[in-house]
This record gives sequence, C-alpha cells and structure tokens, in this order.
Amino acid sequence: LTSLERLFLENNSISDVTPLSNLTSLESLYLSSNNISDVTPLSNLTSLERLFLENNSISDVTPLSNLTSLETLFLSSNNISDVTPLSNLTSLKWLGLGNNSISDLAPLVANTGLGSGDEVDVSNNPLSATSINTHIPALQSRGVEVDFSASKPAVKNKELRMPLRMIEPLGLKKWKVGDKGRLNNF
Repeated sequence: LTSLERLFLENNSISDVTPLSNLTSLESLYLSSNNISDVTPLSNLTSLERLFLENNSISDVTPLSNLTSLETLFLSSNNISDVTPLSNLTSLKWLGLGNNSISDLAPLVANTGLGSGDEVDVSNNPLSATSINTHIPALQSRGVEVDFSASKPAVKNKELRMPLRMIEPLGLKKWKVGDKGRLNNF
C-alpha cells in the first residue's frame, strides 16, 4: 500500500485519517463528504498533487502548509476562516474555498505561486471590503481567475468601493421605474 498513488474515499463517514499517514507516495487523495475535522495526519503526504476535502468539518488547515507539491486543493464547504497556512503552497493551480467563513484574502495575495491561468473559488464567504476592493483585484491583475460570487461583503459601513469592471450592468427596464430622476442620488 505504501506505493499507492491514488485513493478515492469519498462519502464514507470517515472521521480519522490517521491510517493514511504512511501513504507517502500518494499523489491524489479524494476525501470529500466525510466527517473529517483534523487533517494533521495528512501533513507528511508531501507527494500529494491533488487533495479533495470538500464537505467535511475542517477548521484548521495549518497541517496542510507543508504540502508544497499541491496543484489542486479543494476545501469548499468546511469551517475555515484563516487561510494563512495556504500562503506557501506555491504550486497551486486550482484552489476551492467556497462556502466557508473566510473574510481575509491577504494570505492568498502573499502566495507568489498564484498567477496567470490559476483559479481560486472563494464564493459564498463573508469577504471583507478590503478583500473585495484590494485583494481580489491584486490576484486578478496577476492573471488569477477569482470566483467570489454570492459572497456577502462583511461591510461595517454602507460604502463599498469596487472597480467598475467588477460590477455587473444594472438593467432597470424590468423594474418599471416611474421617475428615473430620483436615481441620480442612488
């Protein structure tokens, strides 16, 4: 088993991944839709290039910080709020972080490996205004495709500044707006 390169274990009600800790030849590991909360036993699987952990109960991704061969990492639908440990995973090409509790994307900007053609999904997260106004445009300027759809900004005041290229056109024809002059103060 130690020479195993791919392992598919989705939808198995797994909560303890300790038995996988010696499978150091693994390149692809599929553990989506289980009951995993602690990924510490995966920290020495440094040959991993693809890791799928969506739909679990993970809150701490620190043990994944030394998996620098990872090109694909899916962590959507967990309980993650801090992505700082992912800042040194410079081989990443695909990063799925949708449906978590992430507000600060600065660690992803610090990840110098994220660049042209890479994709990051941070949809359905309570992103801070700084992440929307500064961090996402910084990633996009490096050629990273960022999906932040349905993310509700955690804005403390009523002002949110977005580059015009990030705002979808607003069609008013269907709204049957009577006095369009009142929209001048909108």
